[in-house]
Amino acid sequence: MKKVLFIIFIFFISCKTNQNVVVTGNTLEIISDDFGPFTVHTEKLIFKSGTDELIENYTSEILAISKIIKKISDEYTVEISGHTDSVGDKDLNFALSQKRAEKIKKLLIQQGCEASKLVAKGYGETRPLASNKTKNGRQQNRRIEIIVIEN
Repeated sequence: MKKVLFIIFIFFISCKTNQNVVVTGNTLEIISDDFGPFTVHTEKLIFKSGTDELIENYTSEILAISKIIKKISDEYTVEISGHTDSVGDKDLNFALSQKRAEKIKKLLIQQGCEASKLVAKGYGETRPLASNKTKNGRQQNRRIEIIVIEN
């Protein structure tokens, strides 16, 4: 069975690695190389309903995530998980979530991440973080998660 090392969420990035990291604006600063957890908060990787278009300027988050991924050894695979809200057809939501994951994968590759380390996978509406009954909940569910899995 594969072991999940950590998950990077759109609202909360939390993982166990060798660095303590702070994201401020467009910069990521490594403040320690000691073993221990680090946390990065972000709210930028959220998509417009029914599209693979990101709502906000996502550059700083993509840069921060790419810097983290570049430090991960080849013993791990990075899964880029795409998610949708429950509006619309389930099959179309699976396809849309895959497009979202592929878009983020492409952006990470453009930032120098190794394509061979990255896997894009769509989950559609099957893993909501929040209720799909509210506008805010649906927005939270249109997201990307970055999951680091031991090979």
